Amino acid sequence: MRGNSIRRLAWLLSIILVALPLKAADDYLLRQGNAGLVRVGMSIDELLLKIDRKHTRLVDTSNEGFFTPTLQIFMPGNSGSKPSMEVEILCRRGNPVISSGPPPPWYKGTPWVVGRITVYDPRFHTANGFHVGSTLGEIKEKYPLYILTGEGAIDTFVESLGMTFGLDANQVPRAWYRTHNDALIPDKTKIISILVVR
Repeated sequence: MRGNSIRRLAWLLSIILVALPLKAADDYLLRQGNAGLVRVGMSIDELLLKIDRKHTRLVDTSNEGFFTPTLQIFMPGNSGSKPSMEVEILCRRGNPVISSGPPPPWYKGTPWVVGRITVYDPRFHTANGFHVGSTLGEIKEKYPLYILTGEGAIDTFVESLGMTFGLDANQVPRAWYRTHNDALIPDKTKIISILVVR
């Protein structure tokens, strides 16, 4: 009888030890509408149950010159000068403030929810391994994409992922700004941020 209990305990421990690294890996997985533990549309209160407040800072990023409350998240072990991610905060009382139509399906009536998520930490990655530090060429090999410009940034959007990859503007030749010929942007151009919106 004691031998069966020890075998069961060993089996249970092996399952737990195998599952632990998978959980940690999920904490940094980028999926459509998700950046690890953070999901577009989740309440800020729910987010703060998953990520300790001591790893956050509330700031105004003033997007397009308007007040934009944003939660900066510094994941443990982040060695960069930027936060691991920035989470825009939207107020949802009644209809969403950014739409005059009915609320989106994920709206549950909580007043403060996650809007856009911008990731700067290279530990966050897609299922295919793309992360901050990957190159434009690596993404082009796998996905159709197109180049966007706005607010002084140069980005590439991958529709199937629902993500926008921010490009290092310092690696984009001046000729591109005159012609917008995407072939002029070198494949070695680095990704400096990943925007998750849906």
